[in-house]
Amino acid sequence: MKPQRLPNRRIRLLLAFFVLVFAGTLARAVWLQGVEAGTLGKMATKQHRETFEIAAPRGTIIDRTGEPLAIGEQAVSVTANPRLIRNPRRVALAIARDLDLEPNDVFERLADRTKGFVWVERKADPLQAAKLQQRGLAGIGFESEEKRSYPQGSVAAHVLGYAGIDNRGLDGLERSLDPVLAGTPGTETVVKDPFGRVIDVVATRAERSGHDVQLTLDHQIQANAEAVLTETV
Repeated sequence: MKPQRLPNRRIRLLLAFFVLVFAGTLARAVWLQGVEAGTLGKMATKQHRETFEIAAPRGTIIDRTGEPLAIGEQAVSVTANPRLIRNPRRVALAIARDLDLEPNDVFERLADRTKGFVWVERKADPLQAAKLQQRGLAGIGFESEEKRSYPQGSVAAHVLGYAGIDNRGLDGLERSLDPVLAGTPGTETVVKDPFGRVIDVVATRAERSGHDVQLTLDHQIQANAEAVLTETV
């Protein structure tokens, strides 16, 4: 009889162990579904929802004849979520090849998994960005932006000033008239899948374009005056 007691005892101990494990798992499930459900639900929603700012088109600056001196052109900015990129080196090489960038610089941005958002290239060439987008790389995003352009080249450049990468006036009339030219940005809230791809738009607020500004300056007279000054000074 003694030899049978040891196996029976082991079976009871093993059964008790499984009961404890099952009870612990059940208690954990009840805790997560009952007590922590609200908190976890908010965390999940936050992870899959994201709100973007939609930049407002900047107003055009024209001369007294209606000739444009400063206008907005469409551009595409490339973004990345390093946490969703499995092979940063391979993705960096693909991006660098399509956008004519330095591979090591791109790799450093993609390899930093402490960040959930980084700019890869602001206001990239639309054709190059479209080529990259066709690759369907997980974690890589594309945002439409406006790029400030000056059709008359350097004519009246000291008067017009310039706008920075975020389309805010930094000097000259671009800066002093910024409240009029800038407009009001909108917002868009989207739902993303685990790979960072947008699957639904749940809320939007339309942007308001900036106002155009007409100057008393004549671009042809200004160009002639600058040419004379260049020759004589």
